[in-house]
Amino acid sequence: MRIEIERRNDGIEEAAGSATANRCIPNMARLPGDSILMSFRVGAHRESADGRMRYVRSTDEGRTWQDLGTPFGHLVPAGWDMRGGTVTVLPGAAVLTCVVVLDKSLDRPVYNPDGEGVVPIRNFIGRSEDGGRTWTTRWIDSPIPQLSTMLLLHLPSDETLLAFETFKEYDEPGPWVERSGVLRSADEGRTWPEHVVAATSDRVGDPHDTMWFDPRIARLANGRLVMLFYAFRHGTSTDGPNHISWSDDDGRTWSRPVPTTLWGQASYPIPLADGGLLVFQQRRSDPQVMALCYSADGGRTFDDRLETIVYRHEVTSAGAADGSTSAHAYLMSMARFTFGHPCGMALGPDRALLAWYGGSIERTAIHSAVVRVQR
Repeated sequence: MRIEIERRNDGIEEAAGSATANRCIPNMARLPGDSILMSFRVGAHRESADGRMRYVRSTDEGRTWQDLGTPFGHLVPAGWDMRGGTVTVLPGAAVLTCVVVLDKSLDRPVYNPDGEGVVPIRNFIGRSEDGGRTWTTRWIDSPIPQLSTMLLLHLPSDETLLAFETFKEYDEPGPWVERSGVLRSADEGRTWPEHVVAATSDRVGDPHDTMWFDPRIARLANGRLVMLFYAFRHGTSTDGPNHISWSDDDGRTWSRPVPTTLWGQASYPIPLADGGLLVFQQRRSDPQVMALCYSADGGRTFDDRLETIVYRHEVTSAGAADGSTSAHAYLMSMARFTFGHPCGMALGPDRALLAWYGGSIERTAIHSAVVRVQR
């Protein structure tokens, strides 16, 4: 058994210096008829205050993309930055997207150097009945302050889950109690009355003060849900191994996160029809790469013989958390990240489409590749 890179697609990019030279944070969903809808942020640079969501669609597995535009610019005033927009498809072919928005209208750091609070965060839901051409929108009433949404997942029960993580309010005193979990909607994203916290830094006995960043969820072939975390050890400003949690009741309860043998940051689960699990992840240690890993048992173990490097980043970028700087300095270094944010989707029983961003401080592009699991 091996994993091969079947094809690399051309990048989605624009010239340096343009108003949309930074393209990052892709997410994808498969539409009826096998076309693919992708969302990603566009802006002048990685931490500019002008980020907007662009949507594109492909009918040839990512070889070419039709630009559907940036439909949500009218929703927010100047200085509000759209950071990322996850997408999922409902049974009737409607598409939901959820977009995270940060208030950068004031001249101040994104992370408060006195306490690590974050500028105000809001989230809205968009709904499209025509494959992403036009949208209606509604803001989410957040059950937890400073909630940042991560990934949408529609279930066979006709409920929708939305993974989230949380931050401190900008001037909030005291320690940062980070939480990750899922919101639940029974009405196709109109309301989100239920939520569950799957992991929190406020855990007695944790010597690392672990922050459970970048929660990514998926539904395995057997119906079990899986959630992957980037484990940032806030107490020492270091990276821990990626952790994983499972749910056997459609996300109402989750097992305590346990470490995997994977070491990276954001990691995206891609279930296969035979029960296997591909995990596509960014690694910002040396060497800086995008790696694809495989588990035959739903994420309990990973076969390191099948690990495949999909992309090597040769341009200067901020590194992983290695304890050489304070936690605040590491968080602020994210403005210098020039690659990462993996996502992916199965194309069939043994193929998958992967996407990520990469480039330089001057500009970044959306890259994609098709991989095949050879048995």
